[in-house]
Amino acid sequence: MKIDLLPLKKLKRHEKINLKKAYKLIKEIKEKKYLEFPLIVEKKYLIILDGHHRFFCLKKLNLRYAPSILVDYFSDIIKVFPRRPAYKKTDLKKLVIDTVRNKRLLPQKTTRHLLKFKLPNIKISLDKLR
Repeated sequence: MKIDLLPLKKLKRHEKINLKKAYKLIKEIKEKKYLEFPLIVEKKYLIILDGHHRFFCLKKLNLRYAPSILVDYFSDIIKVFPRRPAYKKTDLKKLVIDTVRNKRLLPQKTTRHLLKFKLPNIKISLDKLR
């Protein structure tokens, strides 16, 4: 599985995050001095599908790159499920793309992206992400 170092400034969020969780994660990343998991990023629009908290942490740590796996959002390797009843009958992939196009953010934990592959463990030094 190919892991690319993508510029943070090009990546797009579609959901809000839990700040308490994010600041706890920043502390863990600073202590370890490396990142353990890549972000999963939709390859056409560069939308973060998995890793919003890691993305936030990398930005707060003034890093420039995120280890990422680019995926074809409309392939069968990615399934999206609603975590909120209001979105049960929604085309979630379209919602995610439209949300980014309209420069909005969905509430945290609106969608759950499931992958047909296991997210690989990595140990990428923070120095490589500067």
